[in-house]
Amino acid sequence: MGYSDELVQFIQVLSSSENSNEVSDQAFAIFEKRYHIARVSVEFENPENVFLRSGDRRAVIIYENPDCPEYEGTAYFNGQFHTGEGGTVDFYVYCPKGTDAYSNDELRELQAVFDVFLFHCGRWRMIDRVKKLILTDSLTGLPNSGGFLTYADDLLQQKELIRYNAFYLNLSC
Repeated sequence: MGYSDELVQFIQVLSSSENSNEVSDQAFAIFEKRYHIARVSVEFENPENVFLRSGDRRAVIIYENPDCPEYEGTAYFNGQFHTGEGGTVDFYVYCPKGTDAYSNDELRELQAVFDVFLFHCGRWRMIDRVKKLILTDSLTGLPNSGGFLTYADDLLQQKELIRYNAFYLNLSC
């Protein structure tokens, strides 16, 4: 299977779920043999904003080859991308010990793979943000009427609503 076929398969796997992180293991396994991937990690850095008062930095392992317990401590590929909110996303690819460095063509191919992955992560973040905005007030972050009704319905299904004394009146009709 050639690079183009693997890239198409990678995109199909990522597109199979709204959450790219849930299928990243399966997606990166496609390229494991071609690029001798032992581990792929990502660091997200979000600047301070309305939603994150103190900013946020997270490191996540998105792929780990179960057949490769030992890998080099330095990354063979490191790509940095800037987000629309002023944050950064850093990708690191680690290879098994003794692996040769990537050629320029392989580095360009890996760059394209991470461009696609980042696009799918952005899609997932937008879907997640829209879902949150549907249920919360964007100014206060508190549940809006839709969020309250969803929460009340969850409590009703769990037979926990009886523990609360609350009334909801919709005066916008």
